[in-house]
Amino acid sequence: MTELTDEAKAEIAEAVRIVASDKNAAELRSLRKHLIPETPENDPPKDGDPNPPPKKEDGDEPPAPPKSGLWWSGERLAE
Repeated sequence: MTELTDEAKAEIAEAVRIVASDKNAAELRSLRKHLIPETPENDPPKDGDPNPPPKKEDGDEPPAPPKSGLWWSGERLAE
């Protein structure tokens, strides 16, 4: 049996790296296609699709409760 030269070994290693990279890229494309829908999310809803909740007006939100922590109270900060 003949031994491979260092140049041949380097070419084989490069070919293996390219094939592995192509396989990895194909797997990532298939995962993205499966997980991310192809239609943009800003399309208007179609018949039967759930509608998003209406947007809140500026005065509709109740005031935020005072923040408190383990060692301090929000009521003390308001004073």
